[in-house]
Amino acid sequence: GITAGDYVVYEGAYLGVIESVDEKTALARLASSPGSTQDVIVGDPRAVSIAKGAGGGAYELSVSRDVAVMSGDVVVFAGDESLVLGIVRSVIGDELDTTQQVLFSTPVSIAQLQFVRVIPRLETLAPLVP
Repeated sequence: GITAGDYVVYEGAYLGVIESVDEKTALARLASSPGSTQDVIVGDPRAVSIAKGAGGGAYELSVSRDVAVMSGDVVVFAGDESLVLGIVRSVIGDELDTTQQVLFSTPVSIAQLQFVRVIPRLETLAPLVP
């Protein structure tokens, strides 16, 4: 059955995590919810960063200027690199900055989804829900 901490996905896109379960329903928190954070991997060389949810399927993160990131790059979920968290939409920063801000969004329209898939959280990871 479904348990708290399980992943919510759609066709290889990580959408969020199950927060609570009762007899007939499960409540999920979207990864892009304001205040949510996710460990992600992006760029070349591959860099680990913390993505912050901005709502509506949007995210932002900061990464070193030494990491090449461009529009269209894939951002993967560090908990399971086979799951895509989003697609880079823009990179902000000038040559004097030591970091660059990366804006990206979920690769699917969450509002258009009728069904999602729930997969068990990897047992080797730290719990995602306190």
